[in-house]
Amino acid sequence: MKRPLFCLISVLIFYSGFAIADTFGDAGAAYVKGDFAQVVNLLRPLAVAGNSEAQYKLGVMYDQGQGVTQDYQQASKWYRLSAEQGKPGAQYNLGVMYAEGQGIVQDYVRSHMWISLAANQGFKEAQGDLDWLAQRMTPAQIIEAQKKMQKCKKSQYKNCN
Repeated sequence: MKRPLFCLISVLIFYSGFAIADTFGDAGAAYVKGDFAQVVNLLRPLAVAGNSEAQYKLGVMYDQGQGVTQDYQQASKWYRLSAEQGKPGAQYNLGVMYAEGQGIVQDYVRSHMWISLAANQGFKEAQGDLDWLAQRMTPAQIIEAQKKMQKCKKSQYKNCN
């Protein structure tokens, strides 16, 4: 009795990957057409369900005001959800939001932490921003940011406050 249920679940999981791929394909096509509202409509259910790529892209839509009213608080929310799943682009963008105080309280330590996490994953834009941040921070703040980054990384992004 358990075997058919397992097979059914496996098939559903297998085909759900295609549904997600189709949704991203449809969202990409809508983006190219400039139908940003449709992009948001396609991405939101995936983002709510926890898909880090959809969360990241929805964050970008709110950040840029594409298909939605520009809302830095919403952008930072979606970036954080994606960043906490290890998405380097979301980590970088969240770090920039902390540096600029967009949608969240300006905090160079948290900015440095998130941007460092992105840099450690090879996100190229991050290194230049770390240099820029370091010029605005005290040595103690940099050490604190590095400690937070290590703690966050060790916890697999579950303890990043």
